[in-house]
Amino acid sequence: EWLLRRIRTEKKFVIFDSINTLQIYNEEKILLEFMHVLINKLRTEDVLTVILTMGTQLNKSVESMLSLACDDTIDIRRNSIMAAKKDAVYSLSSNP
Repeated sequence: EWLLRRIRTEKKFVIFDSINTLQIYNEEKILLEFMHVLINKLRTEDVLTVILTMGTQLNKSVESMLSLACDDTIDIRRNSIMAAKKDAVYSLSSNP
């Protein structure tokens, strides 16, 4: 909340990189709860959110939670980006 108040622009955005690192150092249950609270808070504050992940290394339960919580997924493979919706919460996934 403190960081969101410090941003003085009309449109706010957050790029969260990377869930995979959090997954290594935190219990799955705690990570799921953290991501759920974070995404919902940013959504209520009308903040455009981009969550970066490495899809092949993501835990299945975390992947499921992100697919439910995010408005769309942009899959990046070898320099190609698939289009997604405007003004939404995105989960970016890079699969080789």
